[in-house]
Amino acid sequence: MYKLIVKKVFPSVINQAENEEEKEVVIYGLEVMLSSMVNLAAMLLIGYVSNNLIGTVIYLICFCTIRINAGGYHANNYLACFLCSIISYFFIIGINPYITEKYNMILIILAAISYIITLGLAPILNGKRTFSTEEIQKAKKKVRFILTTELFITIGLYQINYKLYKFAIFAIITEGVFGTMGKIKYWNLNKKSLLKNMMNLSMGVALLTGAGICFALFHEPEMPDCLKNKLENK
Repeated sequence: MYKLIVKKVFPSVINQAENEEEKEVVIYGLEVMLSSMVNLAAMLLIGYVSNNLIGTVIYLICFCTIRINAGGYHANNYLACFLCSIISYFFIIGINPYITEKYNMILIILAAISYIITLGLAPILNGKRTFSTEEIQKAKKKVRFILTTELFITIGLYQINYKLYKFAIFAIITEGVFGTMGKIKYWNLNKKSLLKNMMNLSMGVALLTGAGICFALFHEPEMPDCLKNKLENK
């Protein structure tokens, strides 16, 4: 849909490209900008109508900053994407008045879970192109930095204004939800990364168990000779 609109509305921009391949790139860029602007404008309108414009701006800044680097669920078409964004934000606006300070601990727990999920799953690849190991590691570092920064911002907002603080929390929770949905949808693409993480965790547990006198609480299997040698030769 947006591709057709872009071609109709911006032919002079597209024609600035020197060849057909470059035109396709320009069209792609215009599509991304237009679809993003429509989604953002709709959410800002919801925020304005519901008297939550500043909160909506905070939500979008926090969510988009994480999302760009962490990835997450993507709908199969523009309409589904638009509806997913709008319905999820309508839900947030709907429950917002009922999330008073007495429910703050629930918010903190949900945000902490989402925080851990995002740190563990990011970046969530969606198959648009192949990313190198170096690119993936850079994305992980960016996500850690952004989440740490947003953690301090959230704490600061709590001291200043509880209503605005909630929107920063909502953004972290939303990314955790969409991140999980994306991981499920793109399971085959992200399986290798997840299995690699599980392998590293298993290696860490094995080393920790072997280094201790009796780490396992119940039955402890026989230690492999290679692990014994590794620990004894340290």
